[in-house]
Amino acid sequence: MERLEEKYWRIFQEEGPIDLEDYLRQLKAGEHGEISAKEINDFLDDMLQTMLGNIQLKASEAPHYEAMREQVEQETVARIERLKTLYGAD
Repeated sequence: MERLEEKYWRIFQEEGPIDLEDYLRQLKAGEHGEISAKEINDFLDDMLQTMLGNIQLKASEAPHYEAMREQVEQETVARIERLKTLYGAD
């Protein structure tokens, strides 16, 4: 069974960029089969780790990114928590 993260990246590669929230709307609408709230929350946790890793990588590449790193990380965590509330809750 294809994990939600694998499916997201496959769609991203095959059809072009897809906004994370648009994908979550598709999941909740049942466009990718029956998905539980736990699966959505797990997917969002995985995506958060990927995003935070990307932020840290960028911050290590340039001083102006490092100066913004903490704020961007906080905003990213808040966004994922909001998405979990909207789409991960049953």
